[in-house]
Amino acid sequence: MKTILLMILSAFILISAQDRFVGIKAGITIANFTGNGMDRLNDQIASSGTDFDERNLYRFRISFFNSKEIFPDLFGIQSEICWIQTGKAWQISINGESQDVQIQTDYLQFPWLIKLSLPIWLRPNVYTGPAISMMFRSRLNNVNTVLDTIPFFSAQQNGSEVFEYKTNVFDIGLVSGLDIMLPLGPGNLIIDLRYYLGGLNVFNFPHSGSIRNYNFAIEAGYGLSFPGAY
Repeated sequence: MKTILLMILSAFILISAQDRFVGIKAGITIANFTGNGMDRLNDQIASSGTDFDERNLYRFRISFFNSKEIFPDLFGIQSEICWIQTGKAWQISINGESQDVQIQTDYLQFPWLIKLSLPIWLRPNVYTGPAISMMFRSRLNNVNTVLDTIPFFSAQQNGSEVFEYKTNVFDIGLVSGLDIMLPLGPGNLIIDLRYYLGGLNVFNFPHSGSIRNYNFAIEAGYGLSFPGAY
């Protein structure tokens, strides 16, 4: 894993040496899971006699980016390093009392994006590209004794570390979105809206079925233009 991380960082630095626009963004990830494994888990929660309501998980994110225009005002590429928190939440009702149960997984994500500038008002950029995510923490929050009877949650009985071992280290998926850059001071204010769909199972529980990440993100940031290194 260290070798892969080193290769990704080296590629990011190499692209950075030629980029003309760099900056930082921060915002909110609206996360959830999809797949038949999640449907199966909800059925297990329902069969335990627990009333529940599925919820999105709202978490903070921050990213650093650098981009280069291949054809000015038309086509460019962008690489990013993002720290994101994803997962899912349920509101569980037991004996008339409600509490939030959460799965939260933290990733370091590396998207590589192709960007197209649209010749319309505000000149938004649409983009898409692959992203590799590496998990560095995963845990369950507020799991109660009723949910401990469900195999998916029973790892919590021995601590969150056991649950983390059941979370796959890598995810590979697709990022698509749109950003708008507005001139402000020496640089540009950036508004970014994006969607991510994971292509790999998040967990490696036996017979868990398909459980994949998907999330929306809203970010704002600021970028500066710099001359190329050549």
